Amino acid sequence: MLHKIHYDIVDHDPVMIRFPGTADRGLLKIGMGISAQAGKELLRTVPSGTILCVADPVLRSMPGFEAIIDSIKNEGFTVDLFTEVEPEPSCTVMDKVALLARRRGVVAVVGIGGGSTLDTAKFAAVLGSNQHGASELLHDSTLIEDSLPLVLIPTTSGTGSEISPYIVVSDKGRKLFISSNFAFASTALVDPMLTASMPAKLTAYTGLDALTHAVEGMIGSDNPFTKALAMQSVSLIFGNLYRAVIDGSDLEARYKLSFASVLGMLAYMQGGGLYAHSMSYVLTEAHGFPHGLGCGLALPYTLKFNESEITSILEDMGRIIAPGTIVPPAEVAQTFIDLVISLGVPSSLKQAGIETEELQAFACDLVSVYPRAKNPRELTPTLATGLLEMMYDGSLKLI
Repeated sequence: MLHKIHYDIVDHDPVMIRFPGTADRGLLKIGMGISAQAGKELLRTVPSGTILCVADPVLRSMPGFEAIIDSIKNEGFTVDLFTEVEPEPSCTVMDKVALLARRRGVVAVVGIGGGSTLDTAKFAAVLGSNQHGASELLHDSTLIEDSLPLVLIPTTSGTGSEISPYIVVSDKGRKLFISSNFAFASTALVDPMLTASMPAKLTAYTGLDALTHAVEGMIGSDNPFTKALAMQSVSLIFGNLYRAVIDGSDLEARYKLSFASVLGMLAYMQGGGLYAHSMSYVLTEAHGFPHGLGCGLALPYTLKFNESEITSILEDMGRIIAPGTIVPPAEVAQTFIDLVISLGVPSSLKQAGIETEELQAFACDLVSVYPRAKNPRELTPTLATGLLEMMYDGSLKLI
């Protein structure tokens, strides 16, 4: 049974935003049950034909999945389902889904799932409209000149992939990225009800991913616009993530976290990622860590590392992360660690099972493979080693 909510969000009118860009892209709709409009959204861009639906196979038993597929079929479309989605999508699987799209002559793509699924759907839409291979486009995004109409429906509240121009692909053990206007969805349908079936651990990881988007976006682009987006996202996450983790059926918390995810990605798109994201990539490549776990683990320590350069941001966050209390800038990082611990997530590299022998290699990767020009404080090899040691011990100290 769904959690009793304090106010009637189920019957609220959906929020609808049209982002600047091409006329046929950038529509965002957020609301309870909005995913059942998938068919009508497709009908706005294509009159008929075969739709490629990219979905994680586990979602086939998810409440709401069949309603989405039925909404598409009810508008007269044929649906081809692709479920061979990888946790870290590779060029191999991208080429496979592209081949299916081309052979079947699909007219549009629908993605239903978490970040990896949505990235796969995005690349399917891009690859399906041209004859290039995934690796070619990954290394030269100027070759992207078009994409198929694309409807993205997230089932998590964290990655923000449904509204971003980014596609993340693993190639030869490294995470690589495409940023293209053709990766924007025609329509993003954010339905908080679809996130209610997320298990507690996935809820925690994706929420920490959204938190990292908001915080790093704000640090990377400290201006009133980005700060407004990011601060609201941070406030919603601190106020609702623990609630959703302990009670997945709490629809009020799910509703607010869906907004937090969108706001966090909008902030991230202004400022970009910093070293918490870099650390997450390193951990994923070395040990297969879920992206949100790596972000959430690293974020408090990167805040401490940058503390002297971001005092005003920490002061502002200190006013919203603990209602009724003002957290001093020097204690904000610890408050973030407290949140991570409350969610049952490892708060240090040692807790996460990392060996001390790995730290030096990780430090080298932070500096040489995933550097961050927008980080407010330069990360030298020596400082990177100190940062990794701090993350390993779980100690917050100025370095």
